[in-house]
Amino acid sequence: MSWSVRTIALSVRTQPTYTIEDGVMHGRTEGLGGQVLHDTFATGVDIPIRMMGYEVLVHYKWEASRPPVLVARVKSLDGKFARGKPIVVRRWIESSTGQLLAESTCGSVTCLRRYDAVPEAKV
Repeated sequence: MSWSVRTIALSVRTQPTYTIEDGVMHGRTEGLGGQVLHDTFATGVDIPIRMMGYEVLVHYKWEASRPPVLVARVKSLDGKFARGKPIVVRRWIESSTGQLLAESTCGSVTCLRRYDAVPEAKV
């Protein structure tokens, strides 16, 4: 990845939105160039999706902990996404701040993202 692409990627601050429909959480994040990423957080089933142009299988489950953690295991169907390395994403709400935390691990690399709650607009 070139220096200019990395610089642009670091400067972009995506703002995901989450909704709950019929007891299933859905996430939507607008990416670079208007690309929209959708997540469906249904537990106990394998969900085939396209992630950055690759076919992957995602399996969600709740980890019994305090606070509860939603764990996503991502598997490349053809071994090309992330060079076939397993990806694990753990999401939870930090009780002291109300932030949504998302910890992603791919191989030996782990990153932590923090999302602040946005107050609902008053109508």
